[in-house]
Amino acid sequence: AETRSAEISACRPQGALHDRSVRALASSIQTPDHPLGNPAAGAATRLPPVAARVALSGVILAAKLSALADDFTPIDDLQERLTLLVDRARRAPPLPAAARTEAHRVLGCISAVWLTAELRPDGALAFHADADSPLVRGLVVGLADFFSGATPAEIAASDADPLATLELLANLSPTRRNGLTAVRQRIRTLAQSHLA
Repeated sequence: AETRSAEISACRPQGALHDRSVRALASSIQTPDHPLGNPAAGAATRLPPVAARVALSGVILAAKLSALADDFTPIDDLQERLTLLVDRARRAPPLPAAARTEAHRVLGCISAVWLTAELRPDGALAFHADADSPLVRGLVVGLADFFSGATPAEIAASDADPLATLELLANLSPTRRNGLTAVRQRIRTLAQSHLA
């Protein structure tokens, strides 16, 4: 039990997943033959910032999924993985009361779940989620954090399911799994609504 506690406390805090993914992505393009990593490349080979963001957006979710696997797979016990996810979600600020409206409510969940999305100036989406159950909050905040930072196009085209990849759905009831499917579908719908 002490070893598991040490593993959980040693895991990175929420937000570090995104930072690590961005660093991994940046280091992958820092090569002389990569047009984005070579400042000396001519204008004909370098991509402008917006096009660069679109070209690289397909890598962001894959990098985040890899970082999540690195954080969670050392923990063998699935219940402890859920506990870690719930602990991470406790550090996320709750949605303000003004956002806890029927318009932001995710239908199909037994617990009350709210989800909002905003398009950032860099063209990526930022998701914010909340729920009235600590376990469900951990799961939906985890999904919101995972998809935040990707472009609407990448999210709309993605079938990534970080909770399934981490085997966190195995011990959940069918109704909870159905609710999480509804959350994932709502994330995709919100992404599609932001497509140009």
